[in-house]
Amino acid sequence: MTHAAILSLLRVSAVMMPVFWCSAGLAQSTTATISQTGNGSAANVDQSGALGAAVQVEQIGDVLVANIVQRDAAHRLRLKMEGADQSAELSQSGAGLNRMEVDMGGSANRVTATQQSEVGGENVALLSQYGTGNQALIAQQAAVGQNYLTLNQNGNDNTANLSQTGGNN
Repeated sequence: MTHAAILSLLRVSAVMMPVFWCSAGLAQSTTATISQTGNGSAANVDQSGALGAAVQVEQIGDVLVANIVQRDAAHRLRLKMEGADQSAELSQSGAGLNRMEVDMGGSANRVTATQQSEVGGENVALLSQYGTGNQALIAQQAAVGQNYLTLNQNGNDNTANLSQTGGNN
């Protein structure tokens, strides 16, 4: 087993253990499910302070890197990466609801997405990148109401910079 494969297994082992939180007598667990096939990939999930949050990561290929942070509420995130040399930096926080689905296929694609919601606010982001050299920078901030975003990048060297603030966007 290569050094990179061992490190990949150690990262998965560290993040696949659910953390259990108790609040007002009700147990709310966070979950992180990670599946990796290939070499040199990493999935880092930080759910510190998240109550009832869930992450699902599937990585198929080589040198796929996911860094995910969830804070506060019961946010939901699904990430699928296929190909090589891709990265995703994803963050969800706030007392409202955040849902994100990201599908990446190809090589050298990059996604950075941040969702922040207040009580009564909800963010939904559906992102897909297929090709080579695509970049997406997404920011959603919901006060009251829902922000809904769909981004499809197909082909090569596409760039998107999208921001939603407020609600009902």
